[in-house]
Amino acid sequence: MVWLDQAGDEPADEVEIEAWVDRNGDGRIAAEEKSRGQTSDNGNFSLAVPAETGRATTVSFARHGYARQLRTIQAVQDTAPSLTVVLYRSESLDCEGGVCQDAAGSVRVSGIEARSGRARVFNPVTEVDAFPGAFADNQGNLLISSVFASFDLRDENDREIRELPAGKKARIEMALPRDTFSTISDLVPGNGRIDVPMYSFDEVSGQWRADGTGWLESADGNPLSEGDVSQLRDGSFASQPYVVAEVSHFSYWNCDWPQSEKTVVVVRPVDPEDPEKQKPLKLATCFLRGVNFAGVSPPYASGTGVECIEARRSENPGEDLDGNGVAGEMFRAQVVCVWKDKYYRFPEFDLPAQSGSCPDGGLDLGPLVLDTEHEVAITACTVHGTVLENGVPAANVPVIAEDPTVPEEVGNSVCGGTCMNAGISGADGTFTVTVAFGDSFTLSAPMTRTEGAVTLFFEGKQKLFQCPASPVRLHLALSACSANLPTVQADKSSGQIDWQPPIPAGLVTVIGLASASLKWQIFSENGFAPPIQYGTLPAGAMQIHPASGSPSPMASGDQILVNPRGGYITVGGYRCPSTGMTLVP
Repeated sequence: MVWLDQAGDEPADEVEIEAWVDRNGDGRIAAEEKSRGQTSDNGNFSLAVPAETGRATTVSFARHGYARQLRTIQAVQDTAPSLTVVLYRSESLDCEGGVCQDAAGSVRVSGIEARSGRARVFNPVTEVDAFPGAFADNQGNLLISSVFASFDLRDENDREIRELPAGKKARIEMALPRDTFSTISDLVPGNGRIDVPMYSFDEVSGQWRADGTGWLESADGNPLSEGDVSQLRDGSFASQPYVVAEVSHFSYWNCDWPQSEKTVVVVRPVDPEDPEKQKPLKLATCFLRGVNFAGVSPPYASGTGVECIEARRSENPGEDLDGNGVAGEMFRAQVVCVWKDKYYRFPEFDLPAQSGSCPDGGLDLGPLVLDTEHEVAITACTVHGTVLENGVPAANVPVIAEDPTVPEEVGNSVCGGTCMNAGISGADGTFTVTVAFGDSFTLSAPMTRTEGAVTLFFEGKQKLFQCPASPVRLHLALSACSANLPTVQADKSSGQIDWQPPIPAGLVTVIGLASASLKWQIFSENGFAPPIQYGTLPAGAMQIHPASGSPSPMASGDQILVNPRGGYITVGGYRCPSTGMTLVP
């Protein structure tokens, strides 16, 4: 089943589905190693997919306007793994002068000649179900993700840009979610900036691969200092940082922290009609889901009745495997199975602090009976929490809890009356809501604020798979903003172009009134300050148009557009894509 935006919200029709596996390991996908299909009007699909023992099958779900989902499954012959997929809307990118960015300033690509594009930055804590493949790399390491993003860039012929020409690099910038600040460390101490590991998703093998090193920058484009790591870790860092990297190809990119220490959980689904004989169930799909950490395993289609699922292990006293500054953490997980279109959830358990191997050295949960006792039921959950903006409590913010798969009358019955699934955060940012849910529910919190000439739109969102035992922290993130800044002035007689505030510009465009055509356009990755002289290149800038020579003279009525480098930085430290505009008197 494929849904749009949220499970139970809107079935996704006309989703193009592809499945493939590199059976012979030659690094290519031949025609006989892949299959194609499409969802029906009600979002359902059934597809015969190629499988190979010991190799993951990759399944792609694509629909225009949405980030392509990439799932991997451990499939065996004559089984029927079940997948429920949610497609997340991707953001349209404004591409001009070698720079593409979204309306919220959360993702930016520069140094590439793209005509259009879409991208989506994901929070691995609150959008864990969108993570491509497994939380593991091709070297067998488990991965702790800080942020990941999908990219779909198009050239002038609307062809997808995958590989850049030899020697060519583009720069990507992804807003780091506040939920993952605590994952940040510094790979290369002593060089004055915070270096982070980058991974790209290899779609042929369905695996993540280490692919260079990135670094952290502030919204104004300055590298964060190594001393900022402690403020990121404790959540006191007060503005929006970005993960920045230079890349030579596009698909999914990820800032990940590898962890070689792991354990194994042995999962044995059995037939509920004869549990005493522990007859293996061949048509169930099971996966492991983190309870107090962000992580989910690929789904395993049961064939032998015994499946070994790798997971991060807990930490021994004094041990800090993930490098987050907290030693001796105990990690909890649970097994979820899908069988005959129903979900089965088993009790949470502590992951062992010792490494394990399959099948004897791992944690054996014993036979898992897929019966009514473990079938996911609709229950009521009261959630307490705090809405935060940049780590500070935010008051008067509406909070809504919802599971669209639960009919209103069923939910009210479970709640013993009307479910109070909406509330307003108090002066200290706290809120309380009650929701009826099945497998999962979503908390959302929208907020709008004006800073002078800038209007900011925020949203906090979190998907929960169980009723939280402790208060949740719902972080607001910038979802969009609008601003007509800076204020631009031009003098025809002197040819001077000026703007206020005097922030660095990345792009200046002059359009002629009479011909409605481009007269002059200049670009700089590092930006240039005002004032500038029409027809004269500022230091560090390059002329895009005309291709050579000088532009025709400035004339009354010419339109001048000034785009701040990377966007306008608001009082609150947010990057807001903006354009200042004026007409020459």
